[in-house]
Amino acid sequence: MSEPRFPAGMGLAVVVLVLLGAVAVIGERDGSPLGGGDEPVPASAAALSVYDGRSPSESGGNAVRVLVELPRPALADRDDLDALSEAEQRAYVRSLEREGTALRSALGARGVELRDAVPFGRTWDGFAATVDSSDLAALSSLGVRARPVRRFYPATSEPVPVRGVPKPATAVPASRDPIAVLDTGAQAPGYDALDRDADPSPGADVRSPARRESSGDALAQILAAAGERTLTIRVAGYGPNRQEIHGTTDTLIAGLERAVDPDGDGAVDDAVRVALVGVNAPYAAFSDSAEAQAVRGAGKLGTLVVAPGGNEGPARPPNGVVGSPGAARTALAAGATEAGAGVPRVDVTIGGRELRGAAVLGGAPPSATAPLAGPVTSTDASALLRGSPSLGDRVALVRAGENPAAQAAAAAGAGASAVLLADPRDRPLPMLSAGRSAAPVVGLTGEAAKAALKAEAGAKVSFGRVTVDRAKGSAAEPAPFSSRGPAFDGSPKPDLLGEGGAVTSVGLVTGTAVAAARVAVRAARLSRQRPAETPAGLREALVPAASAEAGGAPAPAVPLGPLELTRRGDQVVGVRFALGAFERGDPLAGGSSIQPASRLELVLVDAEGAVQQTLTPPDGARDLLPAEYAYRLTESALKDLAPGEYRFRATARAPRRDKPRTRRSPAFTVK
Repeated sequence: MSEPRFPAGMGLAVVVLVLLGAVAVIGERDGSPLGGGDEPVPASAAALSVYDGRSPSESGGNAVRVLVELPRPALADRDDLDALSEAEQRAYVRSLEREGTALRSALGARGVELRDAVPFGRTWDGFAATVDSSDLAALSSLGVRARPVRRFYPATSEPVPVRGVPKPATAVPASRDPIAVLDTGAQAPGYDALDRDADPSPGADVRSPARRESSGDALAQILAAAGERTLTIRVAGYGPNRQEIHGTTDTLIAGLERAVDPDGDGAVDDAVRVALVGVNAPYAAFSDSAEAQAVRGAGKLGTLVVAPGGNEGPARPPNGVVGSPGAARTALAAGATEAGAGVPRVDVTIGGRELRGAAVLGGAPPSATAPLAGPVTSTDASALLRGSPSLGDRVALVRAGENPAAQAAAAAGAGASAVLLADPRDRPLPMLSAGRSAAPVVGLTGEAAKAALKAEAGAKVSFGRVTVDRAKGSAAEPAPFSSRGPAFDGSPKPDLLGEGGAVTSVGLVTGTAVAAARVAVRAARLSRQRPAETPAGLREALVPAASAEAGGAPAPAVPLGPLELTRRGDQVVGVRFALGAFERGDPLAGGSSIQPASRLELVLVDAEGAVQQTLTPPDGARDLLPAEYAYRLTESALKDLAPGEYRFRATARAPRRDKPRTRRSPAFTVK
């Protein structure tokens, strides 16, 4: 995956490295194409934590999904909520839905078509809809408050099948209040927010039907092993034509709406006490985002939301790399430790030489022998598909760089049957995110990686049986790839740590979602001990006092690039510019730097500086991650412009900073 290049941030973050692994001896047969000798070689180093490694910038398209915020309070924000009967709650939610329907009808009459609308009203008032990109400017010009829709990915690793799966010691009491699991599908009762039906079964990869969603099942099994009932709410999955598992802001909010109202009747008398969110939007640590507001609303309706902190490793100040919805102030966000399971290991034979103690980073290594291809380094699957020789049905040898997760995913996407991720720097390789790679990934480091990188193309590769190194990491220190805070508003995140590894029937899984599942169990047990306690009270009891204090260094001004005019023929029709900054740093050294914008206001002014057109929503565009942004004037706006000189003016604000940054475009003339 290619990534945008922006100016670097400043500062360093301290990284705690937990190296798991034992020393093994790698034998060699005479005449091996790998070369070398019979000297002992250490086993490959692996971290029992996930590194996601996605870019914060998302590609656009001809149609986009938006959230339209409505002005009335959601049910959760009613001042008289406690006095409302169940019938009155249902009536109020229906009235909000009718208001959204009326707005969509009015916009349709103005030529703005909103498709596939999904209404909300319990935790957040508004609706999600799909709109043509060309109509975004019209939404703003009509005074509609549209908010961005983000992608959410499982914060769990791709399972590694292992033997000896533990079984729950006791049966779960049928009367026990369930924990709602908002993740991919699972074989349990619940709701599917993607397909909007009552069957939340795991979906399959359309490219490989045998490959199914697994993270939701894994989290449900962790809860069941601890004696908890679960309610499955599918908010992420492969879905039709999706190339990797993900959900979106609207499916997550729909899931939260179902958690506070499991039977979907509009009344929240049946709200679950604890909801476990297993997905994460990387870097999106905005505390006032739509999903953060929905998390706060869920708390008011009786549901404590437990969420993963994210799997992006450390960060350079002033901002952390925690994700959403864990960044919400009322969410209980979990960071991961290296405890809870061991590193899965496998012996790899390349061209006759056996390399023992390789780390299985995701999936089940194939049983069949296949030829070696590579080494390759690209993060672009399409480039690898065009390359020579083909990776199809071969074991791809990938030389690990700054973003090994993206490299492995690209090689798998190019058709490799398995990926050998080789890092001669002798540093721990991370586990792979669930649904990220279409092929199993095995890691080699240090001397083992150097040996593999000497192999000739076409050498036969085979894998042995997967075992588990039972050595465990510290239960008190964050895993090397667990995200660090603060959130963009300065809140200390994550709130607490949990064991980041577990063995389930779908395999060994790790990540901050696994840690969140452990924390959700603690929250559910405390809830039973204190049945009258509010979600806020439960959170306060679980979060250590020292981490509950807000902090965060003052933020610098948000980077705002030159405003470049866009034209259609000789006519200026819009403007484009880079906003924010992101630099991927070494997650085992300085960490990444991210500088977002909390608000952007874009207007068109005349020669005297008077505002003639507003291109962003009335109160500005909110919560913008680093990317290049483009805005266009509507056809009606262009026709309304009187002859004269004009400029675009952008005003951008960084989180935790009052003084904005302003830029103006070159002047242009309307005749």
